[in-house]
Amino acid sequence: MIHFTFDGWTSRQNASFLGINAHFVDRDWKQWRILLALPALRNRHTGAALADEVADTICAFGLQDRIGYYTLDNATNNDTAMEALAAEFDFDKDERRIRCAPHFLNLAVRAMMYGSKRDNFDELLAHWGDKDFMTEEDEQRQLSDAINELGTDDDFGTPSMEEDLELETAPEQSQDQCQVPEIINAEKVDKYRKFGPFGKLHNIGIALRMNSQLLEDFYEAQRQTAPTEPVLAWVQNVCTRWQSDEAMASRALLKRSAVNRMLSIVEERWVSQGGKEQDRPAILKENLSLEEWKVVATVQKILQPFKVASKQLQGEGISGKRSTSGGFDEYFQVVEMLLDHLELAVQGVIIEENDDHIMEEVHLFDDMDAKTRKLLKIYIKLGWKKLNDYYGKLTSTAYVAAVVFHPCKKWRTLEQLWNQLPSRQTSEWRKTYEGNLTRVWEEKYKDMAHEVACNAVSASESNSALDYIERRLAFSRSLVRPDSQERQSKRRKQSATLPVQDELDQYLSEPPVDNIAYKVDPIAWWRDVGAVRFPRLSYMAVDFLTIASSSAETERDFSSCGRMVTPLRCRLRRHIVAMAQCLRSWSKAGIYQPTLPLGLLEGDNWRQVLQLASRVSVDRDT
Repeated sequence: MIHFTFDGWTSRQNASFLGINAHFVDRDWKQWRILLALPALRNRHTGAALADEVADTICAFGLQDRIGYYTLDNATNNDTAMEALAAEFDFDKDERRIRCAPHFLNLAVRAMMYGSKRDNFDELLAHWGDKDFMTEEDEQRQLSDAINELGTDDDFGTPSMEEDLELETAPEQSQDQCQVPEIINAEKVDKYRKFGPFGKLHNIGIALRMNSQLLEDFYEAQRQTAPTEPVLAWVQNVCTRWQSDEAMASRALLKRSAVNRMLSIVEERWVSQGGKEQDRPAILKENLSLEEWKVVATVQKILQPFKVASKQLQGEGISGKRSTSGGFDEYFQVVEMLLDHLELAVQGVIIEENDDHIMEEVHLFDDMDAKTRKLLKIYIKLGWKKLNDYYGKLTSTAYVAAVVFHPCKKWRTLEQLWNQLPSRQTSEWRKTYEGNLTRVWEEKYKDMAHEVACNAVSASESNSALDYIERRLAFSRSLVRPDSQERQSKRRKQSATLPVQDELDQYLSEPPVDNIAYKVDPIAWWRDVGAVRFPRLSYMAVDFLTIASSSAETERDFSSCGRMVTPLRCRLRRHIVAMAQCLRSWSKAGIYQPTLPLGLLEGDNWRQVLQLASRVSVDRDT
């Protein structure tokens, strides 16, 4: 099967495109990620319009009979597009729809920092109650009741304020060239301030973007508070940029002394000019108290696993230098780990990695008063609720199938996850997924024709250490009770005694493979071993393992496209841009070989490029 990611994008020059990428493995077991098309969107970005462009591209390449899974973000027009595509190509839209992992992880982070319905956290505290001392059970129950009473949106959509204030600029643009928002008023700034310390940090960033004098005050404050450290710009959060809120909090904590000093400079200047209340600078309302800085520091610490997971799942899904590649088999485990992380955090404990890559427990609520502790629990609970909502939407069999078809994981990894997390485990889960896997196997793969595979390529050794996610999961598994491990052992023994019926049963009856090379690259095992022993099942396994975990590849194409569609190229036609981007993608993949090696343009080899260019011109003259 060939899997797809697609997304819409509009440049600063209001040129709209739809990026359509394909992900698959060819007969030589090589993984491909290529840009199929970048059609211009001339009408409204409705789901029907997107579906028409995607369907036309699929038909143009003759892929109607090889359609796999679609990895998309949570935009509502994607839901409509999937309905239209499912109707045209006759597939189950819910089964074939994969949620872009970094996208909904970012939604969970923003829900944790701002709430899911722009809630006033003081109001939420009032709903919770004023008791400083209560049992943990009563506290959790009252917190859940308060959050449910206020309610949350189905999604954390792009608010109107952020549409006005999104000021992401290209690297070559100076500060003075930044587009200034047309509408910034006290009402919108006050609204953000109600979200707590992160809303204040957001407002500080907006003020720095709009006031050059204040920006100079910030730079001067850095020079005064840390003369030996480099002067850094403020990192502004952008609602559409994954994990930008965590980056804003990290930069604010790094320059905390400078932020406080900047506000002191502003206040001193105001006092020296008379100190009239009506002239009081609005930026002084964004001053963070000591307790608010504690909240920022604690939440930023809680967000570190989200940052790691988001970057990991943006990977290419192709084995490389790291022990993980962002492959689809990592998806389900990452979400489970993050849920477990937040469930521990709301109890005041997180598992943190020290400099020696050793996991250890860290207590969050030490030296905090009751109100700050409650506020932190609200942040954590809102993030958990959003993440758990999306966890409930991961109903496609593909999420579990990718883990099962990893030869070093199989069912054992899922059993370990579900047994250590009793709040989410259920005996019906495995039965349901086993039934779905068997149905897909029997309907599409069991009787298919196959070619005899050649075991010509051996697995390459890897000296990569386990990455953060693996170490975090291993630490959690070490906390599982021995009796739970004994039950897992009994189940494995029972499953091993079942009669072998076909390739799927035989594969599942065998224990996971203990090989670091295949752990890093599961497709290599199916190439070297599985294709010989399970020739038909290998097709099914590879189809699930090559699903994209995110739509990051499409976003990368948009980043490249943005460098072509600039004010200096405002008359470049969109079909020329699309062709150039497709050639770029095909050249990187090795499908198209240009006269000049475009790879040399990236780096310090420009002299070689000039030499090659001169040779080409001489040859043409000759």
